[in-house]
Amino acid sequence: MSRIFISHSNLDKQVFVRRFADHPRKLGHSVWYDEWSIRPGESLALRIQQGISECDFFVIVISENSINSRWVQREVNDALVSEIERGRTIVIPIVIGTVKNGEIPLTLRARKYVDFRGVKAGTGAYSKVFQEIADAVSDLRDVGSELSPLFECPRCVEQDLSKAEGFHISILDIICLENGIEKGQTYDAGRGEAGLFFYRGATTTQPVKFKLAESDLAALGPKARPFLWRTFGRSEGRNGVLKIQFSAGRKKHVLLYWINYAIERYLESRVRELANDWDFEVTMKNIQP
Repeated sequence: MSRIFISHSNLDKQVFVRRFADHPRKLGHSVWYDEWSIRPGESLALRIQQGISECDFFVIVISENSINSRWVQREVNDALVSEIERGRTIVIPIVIGTVKNGEIPLTLRARKYVDFRGVKAGTGAYSKVFQEIADAVSDLRDVGSELSPLFECPRCVEQDLSKAEGFHISILDIICLENGIEKGQTYDAGRGEAGLFFYRGATTTQPVKFKLAESDLAALGPKARPFLWRTFGRSEGRNGVLKIQFSAGRKKHVLLYWINYAIERYLESRVRELANDWDFEVTMKNIQP
């Protein structure tokens, strides 16, 4: 996942930035945001310079306040220099408030920006606009059936699960339940891939593919059909588990794979997009079995 630096005016924290900064974190990205990235006693200038030099993307929040902020102007200049040195685009402008197009700084005016002006947080319109950011900073995108993300994960055996503690109901299941979203699955025996997707009504997400282990493929055979899949999360950022159930005639097979935090967050981003829900909050208290 990506490392994202958020440049902004302190005057915009309450109205927009604090809430916005938390959303990429829900997708598994590492977000540099001064309130949780700078510790008491640390040098502001040094930490900001370090954050910009190490980030994959630099998101600048353009507002009436930030266009008059010398700190923000300095951060943007440093990011633009870094962009030139790297030879690729890292600066992503987003516009909020009542800023007019002619007021956007000249160094950013020629770029495509993400427009949050007049968009209320917690609405479908907000989710649609935020998806532009989510797609821009993600290295995992639904760009077609042949180029869908394909993950290869280590197998998990039941003995491992019996010894493991801290598993809980998946956030995915809760979001699906709250929003009337169903989960579907496909199986390509020739390629040894299982495709997992979400759907609501006539709208279906692009499948996320998982490469099955050779031993599992041998046990399944060419006529097996998947009929159910679930994920189980764990606290403290530890690996979760993907469970896929297959039927092959009268036999049933249960496949278990370890999935890391980034994969969990990617699956979560797909279902949040379908639900138009980027603000859904889940706490450990809500999801204990």
